[in-house]
Amino acid sequence: MLSLLPSTNAKLSYLGCLLLVAGLPKNVLPWSLGQIHLESGGLTNRGSSDLNNYSGITYTDSGDQVNSVPDPSGSAFAKFVGVWPDMSWAKDYVRILSMGAASPINASSASEFGMRLVANGYTSTDRDTYANTIISLSEQMGGVADSSVMILGGVSVAAVAAASCGCWSLFNN
Repeated sequence: MLSLLPSTNAKLSYLGCLLLVAGLPKNVLPWSLGQIHLESGGLTNRGSSDLNNYSGITYTDSGDQVNSVPDPSGSAFAKFVGVWPDMSWAKDYVRILSMGAASPINASSASEFGMRLVANGYTSTDRDTYANTIISLSEQMGGVADSSVMILGGVSVAAVAAASCGCWSLFNN
């Protein structure tokens, strides 16, 4: 039987489009998608399914965060809600990557991106382990990032926004 449900890579490609529309530089996209894959458990965890939070953003009452959701680990994760729910997440993710002395959005390699995330306190995981996992996942995400860029090539932001509202409902079924 043919499955019409999108693959994880199709979902990541969609999220990649949102990140590019939100202002993420193209060269950072594969590393961001690797980090998103890591933080969301391959888009299967509670954050990605219930909170529209694909990158494990903790609640800080800033950006487009609308709620704090306690986690058994003691963290409070941000929830994002809206007509185009993922755009609010994408804008906040890009905002967070632009912050701090390390500013991960300015990284020039996957390794540097991972190290900058750790330096900014994005994770408490061992720095080398986190960075190496992002490097490994980023290598797998190169083709997904390319498809995000191709999808947006020559397409207006308004067209992406209009089309995505209907497309996203397929991903959440």
